[in-house]
Amino acid sequence: MPRKKELFPRAAFAEIGAAGLKSFSGRIDEEFLRRLKGIKGVTTYNEMRRNDAIVGSMLFAVEQLIQNASLNIVPGEDTNEGLKAADLIKTALDDTSQPWIDVLSSILTFLPFGWSYHNVVLKKREGFNRDPRRNSKYNDGLIGWRKISLRGQDSLDRWELGENGSILGMWQRPPPTFQEFFVPIANSILFRTKPEKNNPEGTSVLRNSVRPYYFKKHLEEVEGIGVERELTGLPVMTPPEGVDIWNTKDDEARNALNQAETIVRSIRRDEHEGIVKPFGWELELLASAGQRTYDTSEIIGRWDQRIAVTLLADMLLIGHEKVGSFALVTSKTKLFSVAMEGYAKQIASIFNRFAIPRLLLVNGMSVEKPPQMEFGPIETPSLKELGEYVAKLSGAGFVLDEDLDKYLRQVANFPEPLGPPAEVVDVFDPNAEEKVVEGKEGTTTQTSVQSKPIKAVRETNKPQPKETGTKPKKLVKKWILVQE
Repeated sequence: MPRKKELFPRAAFAEIGAAGLKSFSGRIDEEFLRRLKGIKGVTTYNEMRRNDAIVGSMLFAVEQLIQNASLNIVPGEDTNEGLKAADLIKTALDDTSQPWIDVLSSILTFLPFGWSYHNVVLKKREGFNRDPRRNSKYNDGLIGWRKISLRGQDSLDRWELGENGSILGMWQRPPPTFQEFFVPIANSILFRTKPEKNNPEGTSVLRNSVRPYYFKKHLEEVEGIGVERELTGLPVMTPPEGVDIWNTKDDEARNALNQAETIVRSIRRDEHEGIVKPFGWELELLASAGQRTYDTSEIIGRWDQRIAVTLLADMLLIGHEKVGSFALVTSKTKLFSVAMEGYAKQIASIFNRFAIPRLLLVNGMSVEKPPQMEFGPIETPSLKELGEYVAKLSGAGFVLDEDLDKYLRQVANFPEPLGPPAEVVDVFDPNAEEKVVEGKEGTTTQTSVQSKPIKAVRETNKPQPKETGTKPKKLVKKWILVQE
């Protein structure tokens, strides 16, 4: 009997070929610049982030913006199990040995270095314990996170890679003992800027800043030397007649030349200024003949701008040159915020894909619809623009519901309302004209809705006064649209 034709060939379920990552004995060789390979690259990026004002300010802005964004754990499903799982993740993040803001700061080191590797350590939550490894805020017997601990980029020795380039773990030699450890990926999480070729080391966000940083650094050094020489002058020392300091065969001539070179090199404008010269020798300082052809400040500023552009952070330089408009700053700030939201989503996706399901599994919970970590918006909207927009919607008859009320309060940083949650009254309710409202403008009788501007006012919790000859009406604790 002929074999039934398969819908998909068996080869469709097997991986064919490889990503092509250049690695030798676990050491990545994708970078073409020698000083950016391996530990040399880590040293270079570490120097840039710690030693350069522009790079430092960019990374500081990124870190503060992402840290200040709200963090939400959204239940995967609206059931008791889903809410319990979400509560476990919330409490686990709040129960680590380091505050979440510190954990996030260490995670964000994947930006300058291209990657950050974190060992996830678990603990059983059994309440207070003098042993910090077992101490917990909660006593529910569940398994939580004790540490999400960074394994320093400068401690990397090599990677353990499997077939077809899969990442199995990290070998490290951390100071001060430099003992070799293997940190498996099974209980770790890896953050990368780019997963190109499944490279565990990603690509640093400072990679395109290396060249401008190199020129800027050396130009600043030359500028500093030039300024110092302009202030002190160029020292010139002349020996007395008959002294041949260029006679290399004469020991006294060589010693005299060495002493003269030492004197001219040590001339500085500081508290130790002054020299002692041998008898008969002449010393003079040659002044500059005029201004230099090149403006080093302008050139250095150009390199600063190119460094900032690589991270879309050139809005930090607007205003320093006394140029730039508010509209330009706004557009550049929005673009920078969009980029930061992308990095925040990357962090959340790693937790949602690996860390959260693992924690649910060890607690015996379902991982079919796990809770999701979500960061709030990096940039909040302008209250002026938002207020004008909401006013126009209200004027067109738009109803403010409970969710919109909550959002507006969060954006404006207003406190939560007292009393029960707000409900909605339809603007076209025929009985709306019979309801009495106490609002910010005083007691007002609701009339039929017309084309006048409308605003939303929350009713008070006071009982409705009785009217003579009419049946008392029950006060409705809802949002009422009141005409001005």
